[in-house]
Amino acid sequence: MGIPDYTNYELSDEMTLNKFGIDSDEAIKLAFELRPELISAQKEMEAARMLKKLQPEDLLKFGLIPEFFGRLPIHVALNDLKVNDLERILTEPKNSIIRQYKATMKLDNVDLEFTPEAIHSIAQTAYDQKTGARGLRSIVESIMTDIMYDVPSYKDITKILIEESTVLKKTKPVLIGSDGNRIDQKLLG
Repeated sequence: MGIPDYTNYELSDEMTLNKFGIDSDEAIKLAFELRPELISAQKEMEAARMLKKLQPEDLLKFGLIPEFFGRLPIHVALNDLKVNDLERILTEPKNSIIRQYKATMKLDNVDLEFTPEAIHSIAQTAYDQKTGARGLRSIVESIMTDIMYDVPSYKDITKILIEESTVLKKTKPVLIGSDGNRIDQKLLG
């Protein structure tokens, strides 16, 4: 039996370790030797754990004066939002960004619809840009700005469909007329 390959070692894979009769500390050391990028990931995780445990007394021991604490905003260590969380932020709250835009378009008697793929693309873009929930609004605004100004001048439009290509490739949204057919945007000018 040769030396096990630890290049694809998962830190939580205790079953594999026990199968080879190797304790977890030894396996972790081997994994770090074979995959140095794990060291930086471990350092980031350790820093995040320490930040979560940080108390005002720690800052006092570090040398900051107590009068300073009242002037500093309170910071909390939070875990990053995942794409799924961002999708939920876009759609679930009573006052969500998408619902706000739907209500705005409804004032012009136009239904606004986002496909699930479009919502996922918006969330994925915010996640990739590391802007979190605050970035969602600017992404949706960049999609909706032209639409909000153009649509009221065309009374035939009854529905706007935002698709994945509208988000990713910046294509025009699908416009649907009162007869239920798509409107060719070239005819709109």
